[in-house]
Amino acid sequence: MRILITGSSGLVGSALLPALTTAGHSVTRLMRGQPWPDLASHDAVVNLAGDNIGSGRWTPAKKARIRDSRVQLARQLAQSLARLTPPPKVSVSASAIGFYGNRGDEVLREESLPESDFLSSVCREWEAATKPAGEAAGGRVSVPVHGTGRRAEALVAVNAGARYSHGGGNQLDFLHSRECRMKQ
Repeated sequence: MRILITGSSGLVGSALLPALTTAGHSVTRLMRGQPWPDLASHDAVVNLAGDNIGSGRWTPAKKARIRDSRVQLARQLAQSLARLTPPPKVSVSASAIGFYGNRGDEVLREESLPESDFLSSVCREWEAATKPAGEAAGGRVSVPVHGTGRRAEALVAVNAGARYSHGGGNQLDFLHSRECRMKQ
């Protein structure tokens, strides 16, 4: 397959990229500041882009970068994909476990409602931004939820000397970077 990937230098992308190339796929990396390649020449698009939430203090400017780097790119990519005839066979756009917020030991399922905190609102906007691509592809946009964001948030807090707690310790990530390895 010919696969376009954004966010290839991030935690998940850096594991996925070598897995895809080792499996024989042709991968095009869409990097910040570079011109976009011809989207129509790709069979699949994987959008993992987003400003690193684990680096730096969450100032208003940092929060804007976190939100904009996810939502604006997802929207622009989804709108561009929606104009293609035919659209790519597969479109995957990341989200994060932050969608659910800090709910303690509450058991969360796919149908659980989001919280109303900053990360939850970013995730809701991020997922909503993929809708044009999903509608064009007959609803085929996958939005895997992974927990790398909260781990990064915890590292920032701990490195700053603060205590950090997310839930009661019984939470499991839905996607681990080891899962990015492709089975042949």
